[in-house]
Amino acid sequence: MAKRRRWVEMAILAECPICHRRQKVKNKKCVKCEGNLDKQKQGGKVKYWIVYWLNGKQIWEPALNEKGEKLSINDAKAAEGKRQGQRKEKVITILNVRPQRMTFSELVEWYLGQEHVKDRKNKERNLRDFNAQFGTRTVDSIDNSDLLNYQVRLKGEGKEDATVDNKMSSIKTVINQALKDRKITREVAETFSSVKKVLKKNPNTGKSSNAKEVIISFEIFNALHEAIRERSKVPLKVKYWTGMREGEVLNLKRDRISLERKMIELRPEDTKEKRAKGIPIIDEICPALQGLCEKAKDRIFTVTKDQFIRDVKEASKKIGLTYGRKLKDGFTAHSLRHTFKTNAMRAGVPQAVSMRISGHSTEEMNLRYSHPQLDDLRAAMEKITRSIKSGASSEAEASPMLMAILEKLDSISKSVDKTLAKTPSDQQKEVSQTSANPFN
Repeated sequence: MAKRRRWVEMAILAECPICHRRQKVKNKKCVKCEGNLDKQKQGGKVKYWIVYWLNGKQIWEPALNEKGEKLSINDAKAAEGKRQGQRKEKVITILNVRPQRMTFSELVEWYLGQEHVKDRKNKERNLRDFNAQFGTRTVDSIDNSDLLNYQVRLKGEGKEDATVDNKMSSIKTVINQALKDRKITREVAETFSSVKKVLKKNPNTGKSSNAKEVIISFEIFNALHEAIRERSKVPLKVKYWTGMREGEVLNLKRDRISLERKMIELRPEDTKEKRAKGIPIIDEICPALQGLCEKAKDRIFTVTKDQFIRDVKEASKKIGLTYGRKLKDGFTAHSLRHTFKTNAMRAGVPQAVSMRISGHSTEEMNLRYSHPQLDDLRAAMEKITRSIKSGASSEAEASPMLMAILEKLDSISKSVDKTLAKTPSDQQKEVSQTSANPFN
């Protein structure tokens, strides 16, 4: 077998600013997301990489200037030429690219200035406190003890374990990106990555110890709906029957609701997971949404998140329902999402369909929101017992009608994805040609 050559041809690759796929510079469209790479290049949004082998390892070197700014393709080619010369002279070394000694505040400013950063406001809020304490220090001067003491201080201020971990997660995200862009050394990154989470998982369930498993019955929901203030009645009903998050419900816009198709069509910017999803509008909420859509110009609901949470809390007290995340068996507005997922499980809805509606992308998160109760476990044991006695491996197979409905739901979901990719004028033309009943 031939021995691998030590010096191999270098290459310049272009990174798509949308999906971050690295590919050939000559590509006009991204091979993954099919975005217009030529347009992104003209706007200076494409990041270039110089790729080569060194001592049996593949090196990915970002084409950046001393300030960390992206180089143009011509400058990237000039940098590649410099590396080619070093290759021929066999003097190339990783130490030729030295990371900058940046303060943490400078690193945060650089990171938040990147276009690919998601959930920017939340990360900025999580980084603010740490930045106030360590912002003037260089990143390589922050040691493990500093980070552990920071966790202890947050705990001493009464912060929840999940809050402490969330803040540290945002800090580690900045550090990991800085390592990828070679602004810090691997040793510095390991100092931050070595800090463990404060929140422990239950070894039996695999869930975080503060994960709430509170769900409410249909009777309690009706009592809650009756007791809540008028401004929050419809949002509460939509949240209960769809399992949507508070932000997804309260920020719902008129153009996201298709009464003709009976669908709520959320776009990536509307969801926490940054993925489009469609939720069918059922008869229990259709009349209320229809009345609001006729009056609304932009947002459907005028109640704010703080007002909604306050209304749910007041209504819970009226009906004698324990409210509060810190209390034992405490109910919160978010418990309605847990209730929806549990109801879907009890109804026998396939996991793939349930995850598509709720927006959960992993089975672990889906299971975290599904909470079998004692009655569910007893029903399962009775079903297993009947199956054993009858000698059948399964009590019943999915009916043809159920399979037809699932196929139709998948078709509607794909149609929603296509609709979101079209312009508003195209969507209007399509709606005028579509029947009011999508199942016809």
